Amino acid sequence: LGFAKNGAVLAADLRDPDSAGLISRARAVVVLLTVQTLTSVVQLAFIVQSMRLISHRGSVKKVAVIPVTTQAFQFPGANFYDVVLPGIWMGDLVEARSLIKEFFRIIAVPFA
Repeated sequence: LGFAKNGAVLAADLRDPDSAGLISRARAVVVLLTVQTLTSVVQLAFIVQSMRLISHRGSVKKVAVIPVTTQAFQFPGANFYDVVLPGIWMGDLVEARSLIKEFFRIIAVPFA
């Protein structure tokens, strides 16, 4: 890509993306929010890892996290945090819930 000196990586193109490794080397993480984002463990892992990195105090590297919404995307409500997330998330649920909520406090850019 012309605007990215080292190119861009699309996690959707990878068979088994190492979210922590990719994010730690990124300048920015753009999350395209679609109708299936909130049920995709891979996308949720990227959201959690991104927010973990930027909220880690004392972190030397800061990564820009840019949420981009599509028309079909519905922001999460109580049902997502109380029912959907516990049903699909295998890690620390309290941490994931907190970091995902923090992610959705970032103003999203609409994809037009």
